[in-house]
Amino acid sequence: MAAVILAAAAVQYFDDDGNPLAGGKLYFFSTGSDTPAPVYSDSDLTIEYSVPLELDSAGRVPESGLIYCADSPSLDLQIDDQNDVTIWGPAGPIVTLAPAI
Repeated sequence: MAAVILAAAAVQYFDDDGNPLAGGKLYFFSTGSDTPAPVYSDSDLTIEYSVPLELDSAGRVPESGLIYCADSPSLDLQIDDQNDVTIWGPAGPIVTLAPAI
């Protein structure tokens, strides 16, 4: 199965006041449902992120900073703050950035 990149390493998430979303949480769902969709930290799709995917203190994805999913997914994204308050979504579908190489 081919992989595509959902988010690049430089992506940083912010709260409504413009502060880094430290400890924020990303949830990925199959479009139009509440079924969690797997996302991965590697292009071979072997290392699945935990659900939710927790952001670091700078509001970035930890480890590689990349988020991969299976080729041609249809996903919704929900973003919560560290207190589990939804600040965006669920909304989608997400547009992938590029095929993984």
